Amino acid sequence: MRTADDKRDDGTLVQRARGGDRDAFTALVSRYRGMVYAAAFCFLGNAEDAQDAAQEAFVAAYGRLGQLREPDKFAPWLRRLASNGCTDSLRRRGARGLSLDGDAACRVLATPDGAEGVLTRLAVQAALGCLTEQMRLTVTLCYLGGYTHAEVARFLEVPVNTVRSRLQHAKRKLREEMRDMVHEGLNEGRPDAVWTRRVVDEAMRRGAEAADTYEKGAAVQHYDEALAAIETLPPGAERTRLTMEALRRKESMIRHSGHRGEAASLLERALTTSQELGDRKAQAEILGSLGNVSANREPQEAVQHYQQALEIYREIGDAFGQAESLLTLALHSLHAGDTAVGRSYLERARPLFEEVNSLDWLAVCRAMLNLLTELGAVDLSRLLFWHAVCDTWEKAGGRMSFQSQPGFMVTRQDGAAPRPLSISSIFWQVSRLHTFLDGDVPVGGRWVGNALSFSDQPLKATVAVLSDAEAVTVPAGTFAGCLLTEQVTTEGGPANEMNKELCGTVRAWYARGVGLVQLHVRHTDGLEATLQLGAYEVGKKSRDFLPLAVGNRWEYGWANVLADYAAKEVYQVAARRESLWYVEHYAYAYRRREDTSD
Repeated sequence: MRTADDKRDDGTLVQRARGGDRDAFTALVSRYRGMVYAAAFCFLGNAEDAQDAAQEAFVAAYGRLGQLREPDKFAPWLRRLASNGCTDSLRRRGARGLSLDGDAACRVLATPDGAEGVLTRLAVQAALGCLTEQMRLTVTLCYLGGYTHAEVARFLEVPVNTVRSRLQHAKRKLREEMRDMVHEGLNEGRPDAVWTRRVVDEAMRRGAEAADTYEKGAAVQHYDEALAAIETLPPGAERTRLTMEALRRKESMIRHSGHRGEAASLLERALTTSQELGDRKAQAEILGSLGNVSANREPQEAVQHYQQALEIYREIGDAFGQAESLLTLALHSLHAGDTAVGRSYLERARPLFEEVNSLDWLAVCRAMLNLLTELGAVDLSRLLFWHAVCDTWEKAGGRMSFQSQPGFMVTRQDGAAPRPLSISSIFWQVSRLHTFLDGDVPVGGRWVGNALSFSDQPLKATVAVLSDAEAVTVPAGTFAGCLLTEQVTTEGGPANEMNKELCGTVRAWYARGVGLVQLHVRHTDGLEATLQLGAYEVGKKSRDFLPLAVGNRWEYGWANVLADYAAKEVYQVAARRESLWYVEHYAYAYRRREDTSD
């Protein structure tokens, strides 16, 4: 049924939805959700399954709009998607729908529970089951929502007179006393705000799943589906809050894909919704995200966002939010060359992180302070890059996984650094599949999966165990019986320039009781680097290829980098919480001499 507030035809709406117009798809959902539900009900025989099937049909339609050759025939195409989905659902359950053989059977699929409402639904299903499939579908559509004969004809791809004829035959067949019961029973499960909320929740869940497997394009699509469904909810706080959440999730997917302008626009909309809700914490969080998005283009604007966020966190007594804002302000002060102010922010943030027991961000704060201490009088503007992060690892049996890396990485953009120095962060390099060590995988074994991508499509990665008898000599010593793993990462689709630093081969050598002793990285564009262990401190004896204990420390350097460059990566285990290990990690590189002569 065409909605009163949108007179555009289906073809126009489909074309606009293909171009990213969320409101156009919302109009299509509003126009046909009742019809799709009715068709699914006719096939499956109960309201709950029909609602699920209708939800699946709209999700499928959104993802396949580009495959629709004739946009004007959206309605029958949508009906076929719903019908196919119902068939698949019944096949998976090993069940059958209401009989398609006319009067041959009046089957009932629902299980009675003794309640009067269930008995009514059983009677409705029995009555409908005694109609032919075509009659049953036509009756269901006409009873559900007051669709005109012309609208039903378009949806079913039949002449209007055929619709009228089917209704007349159905009326004669249904007993008089059943007519009101049918009308009441069918409308009982009609899609409403509750059904729409289920569509929203499902789209958000699928978006999160896609994000977890690096399928950014699919995640964005699902969040767009959620936003479209949210628009059909009644105005109110719930609709506003869901909108804010969907906008923020979508922004998190596109921020690192070169769409910072769009990301900022989404955050501005999310900020407006948070203000409408009066949600001060959400406002502060969104201001922080706006600061991150504008940091490179408009540093002063970013600082203003962080300061506004800090003030809100103070007002609401959020210690973690205050600490996080102070840490970010420290970063910008250091980037601007004001080391004293930056250190002051860090000293203020550290006790707040300790207060809330934030082990990862406390490690970041300490990494920044230790970096400043090690550099001493070295002017930060001379650094080619510097990192201060927390590598969070999970140890589960013999498996080691890279979980997260909160913190800060700053790189000069003038191309002054030797190219091998652009390959850094050793354990991030080996962790395209999160898991980088697995004691249960023998030599010759491997594991595969989707990997991080800077484009919409995930990369593909394989980690293979090549040997456990390697001998390696590095500045820290000679190590025998080393484990050698090889990680190969490739594009899952067409090559994308943004992913060139992620694709290639990474080989890692691990010595028992010591840890990772050497790493060799080769990108697909030919760039190579070898990083080697320079010094280490391991407190307790261990047979593990990466021994973990608070205080364990590893220092790495780049092989074959000219002596007039100082470059180092430092890792130190800072804390443990159950299976998670928090590793303070800082790195830097600079040229010892400022002149360029050899």
